[in-house]
Amino acid sequence: MVSQVTSNVEVKVETKFLDGCSDVRKGHYLFAYSIRIKNTNPFSVQLLSRHWKIQDSLSPVRYVNGEGVVGERPILLPGDSYEYQSYCDLTSSLGFMEGSYIFRIEDMDELIEVDIPRFELALSSKLN
Repeated sequence: MVSQVTSNVEVKVETKFLDGCSDVRKGHYLFAYSIRIKNTNPFSVQLLSRHWKIQDSLSPVRYVNGEGVVGERPILLPGDSYEYQSYCDLTSSLGFMEGSYIFRIEDMDELIEVDIPRFELALSSKLN
């Protein structure tokens, strides 16, 4: 698990290789990741967008930008957490993801950028 705090918003990430959904002979590796976001600010924030950098050891860097996460734009009250799961496909058994979220401070027109820490996407056998 990796974790990082930016602007009093904590982002924790865990990953898992999805063996049953992957086809390593064809160069198709699927990884799941779970993200927990916690707002420790004294005000509410709304997640507006996400920005990803995806590095695959055998392919060019991919950038993914979009509104919200998994079809939602959650509002986190002070002390609230939000969790979601998603996945990433690679053409190799080793890569990483990192990025950022853009949040709007509720009742204000102020935006904050929150870092998503770099996390590895790797078969455990590749790490030894």
